[in-house]
Amino acid sequence: MELLVFSLFAAALLVCVIFHISLLFALLLGYVIFALYAIRKGFSLPEVLGMSAQGAPSRPLCAIPSG
Repeated sequence: MELLVFSLFAAALLVCVIFHISLLFALLLGYVIFALYAIRKGFSLPEVLGMSAQGAPSRPLCAIPSG
């Protein structure tokens, strides 16, 4: 099951890169895929959203390229 989830996300990224679509769409789709996976694993929707909210402040909104 985990391989399927990661494969779907990787496929979404690949499609966005090949067709020059904003990666934001792949990221949003990935969020939905991972949230559905968490719900399937037994977490409730409020728990999943709560975990997302807890992790969001620790993630930068953009990466600064080095070099």
